[in-house]
Amino acid sequence: MRVFVLLDLGVGMAEPCWQRMRTTDGRVVVGVDGDLPAPATWYVDLLHVTIEPGRIALRDLYPDVMVSTDGRHQRPLDLDEFADAIDAGHLDLATAVDGVRRWHRFQELHLHTHRFLLAGWIDFPPRRLAGLAALPTPVVEVTG
Repeated sequence: MRVFVLLDLGVGMAEPCWQRMRTTDGRVVVGVDGDLPAPATWYVDLLHVTIEPGRIALRDLYPDVMVSTDGRHQRPLDLDEFADAIDAGHLDLATAVDGVRRWHRFQELHLHTHRFLLAGWIDFPPRRLAGLAALPTPVVEVTG
């Protein structure tokens, strides 16, 4: 599965390789392994990004959203887990507040801008990924 990370916003986006959906007439509308030229749904994670010399560490901060590119509504996920992590002390307040601000900025830039259908489609997947998406895989090796 190819994952794109916007380091400035701290979000990771993936074309879900684990999801398959067929219509009642048997057509694949969300597929894996080349069933479709492009997926109809993306999975987006809020991340905490730590950049160190020679290393970028990504930590999942719980909130996710499934973004359909075919006009269906977005589906936010795991906000309860985010709240539980803060409440249990697994996530400090400064990291949580920063995450909420970046999550909001991501949504405003890529999911909600000109959301009314008459104004055109949203910037998702972000146009700035086009160059990366054209590169052969894997671009880099992911480690532990």
